[in-house]
Order: sequence, then C-alpha cells, then structure tokens
Amino acid sequence: MGRVLAVALVALIVPAVALASAWRIIGQGKASGRFTVAAASGVAMRPTAIRMKVTASPSIRTVAGYSIQCSKGARKKKGSGKVNGRTPIAKALVLPMAHADWCLVVASATLASTTKMTVTILAR
Repeated sequence: MGRVLAVALVALIVPAVALASAWRIIGQGKASGRFTVAAASGVAMRPTAIRMKVTASPSIRTVAGYSIQCSKGARKKKGSGKVNGRTPIAKALVLPMAHADWCLVVASATLASTTKMTVTILAR
C-alpha cells in the first residue's frame, strides 16, 4: 500500500515540475522580403529565464538585439544586448534583476537579403 501511494505521488509531482519549467512563447514576429526586419515583444510574469530565438530561411548571417525592463514592486531595472551570427540563433537574455514580478522584452533582427525570418521570445 505504501509503495502504491509513493508511485501515485511521483506520478503527480513529475508532470507538475515539467510543466513549471517548460518554455512558453510570450512574443513572436515574422517578416519576409528584401531587407527584412522582424520584431517581437512580450511580457513575462515572474520569469526565471527568458530567451530569444531567430530563425530564417534560408539560413543567413544576421544582427539581432533586445531590450528588457523588469520590475519588482516599485523598483525597475533595464538591460539590453546584441548578437551577430548565422541563423538559427538562440540567445539567453540576462535578466536585470532576480525574482522580478514581470519583465517586458522587445527583440528584433535584421537581414540585408531576401528571406523569411521569425523572431521568438520565450520565457519560463
């Protein structure tokens, strides 16, 4: 009986932990054509991590950047960053403060050639 209870408890806890640590999309922007600029923005509530992902077809060198503002109570802090590279690009964003109530993120990427591009902001 004790073993059955332990197995049932583990069966309930494991999915809850996996769900709590899952990445979710908080913003996404798509663009296509010549001299492509794609932008996305979103708000993450009580984030533990935020990342930006840039994809393009065909894969090409790009410049991407982000700005982030987080708030905890009346305190606010800002941050920003930039990345150059070949798509796909995945960049972990530096949170300007720990245990923020919310963070607003704006991200964009620019390509100087004809392409289809997506900028995605993810949080957990």
